[in-house]
Amino acid sequence: METLDLSAQPWKTYNILSQIADKRGRVEEARQWRRKAQQTRHEFDERSGYQTYAKILQQFEGVIRDVVAAARRPRRAFRKKRRRW
Repeated sequence: METLDLSAQPWKTYNILSQIADKRGRVEEARQWRRKAQQTRHEFDERSGYQTYAKILQQFEGVIRDVVAAARRPRRAFRKKRRRW
């Protein structure tokens, strides 16, 4: 079995290789590269315990909270606030 340093994000390289194969008309080769990209990304996500997604959510937590709060406001209040900007 092949061992990779998944922190190097090899799935990005595999996606590029699949695009190259597509442009060269090598449909089956492109499919294999895409499959390998999906498998390595899935393996990375499993090994990291999906911490990557947690970090992204944490980074944008304030923005997400603001969007949810804005969506909960009555439409009329949103329009009034928007005009003040």
